Amino acid sequence: MGVADVVRTVAKAVARVTNPTDPLDRIRLRILQLMPDYRDAHKLVAWEYAFKGVASDTNESDVGRMLQEVFDFGMLNAYAQFDGPRTVAAFRQLSDWLAERGVVVAVPEPRELTKW
Repeated sequence: MGVADVVRTVAKAVARVTNPTDPLDRIRLRILQLMPDYRDAHKLVAWEYAFKGVASDTNESDVGRMLQEVFDFGMLNAYAQFDGPRTVAAFRQLSDWLAERGVVVAVPEPRELTKW
């Protein structure tokens, strides 16, 4: 499972638990879930801009923070050489952080995330 697939799965878990009412949060959730499609189309930069285009610097809600954390995980290797061990550590940290907020990620812990 690649990073984009993990982002999709985590975004779905956030959606199930939070059921956001804010339209921008719902759009951001959909964009997060589309990351594998953007990856397959070789358009991850467009995915980044799509998310940032509806991001709000003033959204301090729990859902808004969760979405930003998932996005940040997805962007971890965007402008650097892919770092598998760092990515696995970041996934563990994200999973723990979300679990503290009631979102359990139903993904077997990846021992090595080495691809998008």
